Amino acid sequence: EFENGLLNVIYGFELAAASFKSLVRDKELAVYTTPPGSDVVFALSRDVEEEEKAQKVPWPDTELLFGEDADYQSDVSHTIQLVKDEADSVLNYAKKFRRFCKMVDRSRGVNVDGSLKEREWNTEEFYAVLNLHTEQVLEMNDMVLVKRVGLFSVETDGFQQASLPFPQQVLSAVGRHLPVIAARRNDALLTVIKHASRKLDKTPESVEDFVEHLVFLARMASDITSLEREYVIVTRLYSIARNFDLPIPPEELALYQMLMPSFQHLKSTILYCEAKRDENIQRFTRELEELISNVRRELVVIKNKVRSPILLEADNIPQVTIETLKFLSEELEAITTKAKSYASYQERFCNSMSATFQKKALVEGKMVSSQGSAQAVSLQTEVTEVDKDLALRRLLWEATQEWQGLVEQWEATPFDLLSTENVQKDVTRFIQTVYLLEKGLPPNRVVPRLKQRVTSFKLGMPVITSLRNPALRTRHWEAVQDVIGTRLVRDKYFTLGNLLQLNVFQHKEKISEISSQASNEATLELMLQKVMDFWNYTDFNLKAHSSRDIAVIAGADDIITALEESQVTLANIRGSRFVTPIKALVEEWDRKLHLFSRTLDEWLMCQRNWLYLETIFTAADIQRQLPNEARLFAQVDKSWRDIMRRTIDKPNAVKAATAAGVLEVLQASNFHLEKIHRCLEDYLETKRLVFSRFYFLSNEDLLDILANNKNPNAVQPHLRKCFDNIHQLEIVRQAHSPPQIQFMISEEGETVNLPKTLRARGNVESWLLNVENAMYETVKL
Repeated sequence: EFENGLLNVIYGFELAAASFKSLVRDKELAVYTTPPGSDVVFALSRDVEEEEKAQKVPWPDTELLFGEDADYQSDVSHTIQLVKDEADSVLNYAKKFRRFCKMVDRSRGVNVDGSLKEREWNTEEFYAVLNLHTEQVLEMNDMVLVKRVGLFSVETDGFQQASLPFPQQVLSAVGRHLPVIAARRNDALLTVIKHASRKLDKTPESVEDFVEHLVFLARMASDITSLEREYVIVTRLYSIARNFDLPIPPEELALYQMLMPSFQHLKSTILYCEAKRDENIQRFTRELEELISNVRRELVVIKNKVRSPILLEADNIPQVTIETLKFLSEELEAITTKAKSYASYQERFCNSMSATFQKKALVEGKMVSSQGSAQAVSLQTEVTEVDKDLALRRLLWEATQEWQGLVEQWEATPFDLLSTENVQKDVTRFIQTVYLLEKGLPPNRVVPRLKQRVTSFKLGMPVITSLRNPALRTRHWEAVQDVIGTRLVRDKYFTLGNLLQLNVFQHKEKISEISSQASNEATLELMLQKVMDFWNYTDFNLKAHSSRDIAVIAGADDIITALEESQVTLANIRGSRFVTPIKALVEEWDRKLHLFSRTLDEWLMCQRNWLYLETIFTAADIQRQLPNEARLFAQVDKSWRDIMRRTIDKPNAVKAATAAGVLEVLQASNFHLEKIHRCLEDYLETKRLVFSRFYFLSNEDLLDILANNKNPNAVQPHLRKCFDNIHQLEIVRQAHSPPQIQFMISEEGETVNLPKTLRARGNVESWLLNVENAMYETVKL
């Protein structure tokens, strides 16, 4: 840019030089440059020549004056090069200021406010930041503001003013925060020191005060190291602030100046207290032993009250006795608190004595605090024993009162709402309580009385449980009434109290027997109900047959298995001695399932035979060859379809199988189907007698051939079973004659011609016999 500016200046010089007009063309000087008018020819020719020359070359001509002037161009080039060299010198000089740019970048990267919000800096971080940016400010202030570099005068005052704010902002931010942090930490430390000094300077007047003094002294002895560290930190913060001339308010500086003497005083106080500790322990140990003796005397008084026979008299009112025991508990609790405190005090004294003092006492034969420690332990043991005695007496009277309330509650509760489970839990709990009281209390009349009441009720619990048996029916309640000899009105006002007034507990065995019978009968009823519910909601699994209007039973195995299980269940119910109330219903279902079993057997047999014969007798050839059997099968088919249509409408298994007449119809159908089956066997036997190779075929294969008697090719799939290695017969149909059997084909594709007279006419067994004979004749040839 500077070079371009210099070129523009030179170009301006050239334009200024070219701006002067030619004197020849000046109008005022024209009189001196114009030829005389008398020489017309010369004048005209000269004018024309000058005009043409003036039009061709303007004047002054800058290209002529400057562009073709070699000296001028050399001076211009030298000037430009000289300026370039001087500019490079300026750039080299400017490199010295790059370190100030790095200072600015580093200062911009320091966010004092944000960093201190995240965490408080330590003293070294404060010092490092202040030292670094103070040096930056000093270096920037020492920056050379004006310097002559060759042709140029380099001025850096603007650069200095632009750079200085960045480190100054960092110093300003630190200057705002560091005094505040230092003052806050100084105040906190000074508060702790003054509080500790006040507590340690206070002379303990009682054992409690001295124990508190020992605890605080031990804590301060362990905390003194951390206080030393905090003191060093605060001192360092104020030292940094002073070294870097950070402004500190006078009142905060005055507080800081109080820190060192206060801290020295605290340390001196700690040393003094530690020196006087053993002496004070010895003095207050004697006072503690006196306190323990006083508590022991109070405990003796309480113990005598607790163990007084008056608290175990049977005539006492439970509520009044409980209130008395509560007052004694409060007094004993206060003694217990004192005993625990004194034991802890004694332990504190032992632990706080110095090793030197303990060694000295041992040499002198003095076991300091050992006797008091033993007294404290013994006192706690005695307190525990008295507390146990008191707890047992409270438990006795509270249990007596609670049992009385529970019995009244149970007697008033409607009997149908009484929870025997909760009653049993409470009775068991009181049995355990009575056992505990018998073991822990001296002989008295209250515990046996409570035991008799609880035990008596416990013996009657089986009666209550039996009468709350949900299996009890009206007949059972009538039996209970016969046992107790009184009619029971079991309405919403009927309670356990009513039963207890009737002395039902004395009939425990008979009532338990009635309840047991009811439970067994209910179990049998439930077993029977499950059987009834299963069969009332169990349907046949039907699937559509090839005939669109009919269905057949599919997968009866589950029904057969369930039927066998139900019959076993009914047999078990019948064999029970508690079956009498439901005997008629059991016998009814036993007969029903027996009928269902017989019908199902006949049903499945009929379905199996019907499915087998139905495909056979649908063939017209079979109907023609077995007309009587075909008519008989048609009758069976009609009956079967009627039964299945009714079953589709009402698919319940038991209802469909036990409907009136179903068993008889199925038995008759099975009889007819068996007869048809025998006739069919006889018919097939006649065919096999004619053509013995039919014995190699199953009945199904043979029936398939006979059902297609008019189709000679129907034998093709079965040839390999009848003849060894005859795979196929070549049968050619004729227009006006029976089909001709031309040759036979082996498995390997070999063909053997047969006589031209061999025809597929008549019954299939006849022409197959002819094929067999022709085969023999052909092979012989």
